[in-house]
Amino acid sequence: MKQFASLIYALGMLFFASIAVGEERLIQPNADLSPEQVIEIQLLGLQESKSDFTGIEQVWAFAHPANRKVTGPLERFARLFAYPAYAPMVGHRGYQYELMSEDGQTARFKVALTGRDGQAYTYLWELRKTTLNDKTAEIDVGWWMTTAVTAPRKGDAL
Repeated sequence: MKQFASLIYALGMLFFASIAVGEERLIQPNADLSPEQVIEIQLLGLQESKSDFTGIEQVWAFAHPANRKVTGPLERFARLFAYPAYAPMVGHRGYQYELMSEDGQTARFKVALTGRDGQAYTYLWELRKTTLNDKTAEIDVGWWMTTAVTAPRKGDAL
C-alpha cells in the first residue's frame, strides 16, 4: 500500500512538473510504464483538464496506433470529449479503477469516475502493448497504450 501511495505521489508530481514545460509538458509512453501507471497518467490528465486541452492531449499521447486510426487525428479525437458519453471524463471529480484481466499483452480495467455533474460513470478501458507492426518514428515496441474505452454506464461504481 505504501508503494502504491508513493507511485501515485510520484506520478502526480511528474504530471504537474511536465505540464510546466512547453511542448514537453506531457508524459510520453515508454516501455517502463505499467498498465496501471498508464491508466493513472491518463485519468490524472483528464481530471486536471477543466478548461483546456492538456488532459485530452495526454490521453492522445497514449492512444494506440489502432485507436488513432479509428478516432482520427488529435483534433478529431478531442471532439469525442464533447459527446455525452465522454464529456464526464474531462475535469472529473475523482476516480477508481480495477484491473479486470491482464495477459502480458492486453490489460482491461473497469474505471469508475465521478463527473463534474456529481454522477458516477463506469467505463471499460483496454490497453495493449505495442508490437513491431505498430512501430513508427513516434511509437516503439512494448509500450502499453489505450486501444478502446467503452461508452459509460451511469452508476455502477467500483
